[in-house]
Amino acid sequence: MSTIKERISEFIKQKGLSVNAFEKEIGLSKSYYQKIKASPGAEILEKILTTYPEIDCRWLILGEGDMFGTNSHTDGEVIHHDESQPNTIIAGHVSGNGNNISHNDSDNIAGMISLQKGYQDLLKKSQEQIDRLIGIIEKGGKDDS
Repeated sequence: MSTIKERISEFIKQKGLSVNAFEKEIGLSKSYYQKIKASPGAEILEKILTTYPEIDCRWLILGEGDMFGTNSHTDGEVIHHDESQPNTIIAGHVSGNGNNISHNDSDNIAGMISLQKGYQDLLKKSQEQIDRLIGIIEKGGKDDS
């Protein structure tokens, strides 16, 4: 199974973009993409999905389905982030792009982003525990806490 970064690379290639153009379009600093190991953070995923509404979020995040999804409709709706409400995604109409993300899909995206943030928190806590254990080992096995 491919990583999110590999799927992003596939999308960049499919769109005929350079990595630099992709970074610029979603507001990343130059070379940021190269530094991503397997998966970008939730905020970057949200930027990608809002900048490129044609990407199927299940494909991007989970590797399921097709890159451009199966939920295309002619009325074209895209997600937007409500800056006044952190982690809230609302639907808005965009005519002519041939994609539709329903309110339920927006909820799913918000849920996936929330899940991604939860995973990041778990990884951070795990890393803190690992660092603490390394410190204990380096002190000869004595726990100061």
